[in-house]
Amino acid sequence: MYPNYQCFKTLARDVYCSAVKYDSHAEGKAWVTRAMAHFNIQGNQLKEKPYTRNNQPEGAIIYA
Repeated sequence: MYPNYQCFKTLARDVYCSAVKYDSHAEGKAWVTRAMAHFNIQGNQLKEKPYTRNNQPEGAIIYA
């Protein structure tokens, strides 16, 4: 599954995606933590578990 972009979707259906591909689960998890903190998103606001993608989803909010 790696390297891949890290993504997550909120209950409001906003999709956030990493600007770069990460090489491991630990790196991806760290990105999710940073992105959620940056955008002030709490875990209970996620629609589903964070996931990986080979390509950035169209319309996603890209965060480094």
